Amino acid sequence: MLNPSNIMMACLFYMLLPAPGHAASVLRLNCPERAMMTVTRFNYGLTTLEWAERHFQVAAGVKRNQTAEGSPFRVISFRNGDDLVYFPEKHLHIFFYADRENPVVCKDIDTFTTHAIKLLRYR
Repeated sequence: MLNPSNIMMACLFYMLLPAPGHAASVLRLNCPERAMMTVTRFNYGLTTLEWAERHFQVAAGVKRNQTAEGSPFRVISFRNGDDLVYFPEKHLHIFFYADRENPVVCKDIDTFTTHAIKLLRYR
């Protein structure tokens, strides 16, 4: 049987172990008209979108909703008017570009997680 002091010591031990900090989730998409796009989602609600040279947009938050049939989807609205819609059950990404009438279906290229880094301080 475990006594409370052993449980407390085990908890303290695991809390002191170094763990890599999760900084962001990165998704690369191949989308018509813009080719390779990189979507980076940070833990605190910020999402960035980058494509080609010098094209960079930001978004705050994610709207969660569902279709009339009950399929969940998420919408990320970027500052330039673009909307990225994600259907998690189908792993489907659809972009609604601000300057286009019809949405485009994007192909997932890869997904990975970045880790927080500690920057050096200069004095």
